[in-house]
Amino acid sequence: MGLGLYRYPTDLPPLRAMRHDLDAACSEAGRDPATLRRTASFSVSLSGHSKPEDHWMAEGRIANKPATGSPEQLAALLMAYAAEGIDRVQVWLDPNTLDAIEAFATVLELLEQG
Repeated sequence: MGLGLYRYPTDLPPLRAMRHDLDAACSEAGRDPATLRRTASFSVSLSGHSKPEDHWMAEGRIANKPATGSPEQLAALLMAYAAEGIDRVQVWLDPNTLDAIEAFATVLELLEQG
């Protein structure tokens, strides 16, 4: 199992700063930063599918600022993470239902198209 950079917020500027600090620490330790796996994890609140009043993570959702937007906007966010060197993304769909999974399929199709 390799080491990784894990990040939860959906905003990229803090990620860039964290990556810069991590790369510098690797260089100081004599380790090639490219040997680290870089993984992001965040929630996605799907328009028309979330019901905050019914959801057990309502307070956490507000605190963690989930990604929101159209399928095109969500695909663009994931592509931006890839452009920043993130090679794996764990997405927590909110709500975590079959309907939400099916709705997110459009985002995956857009990613496959590039």
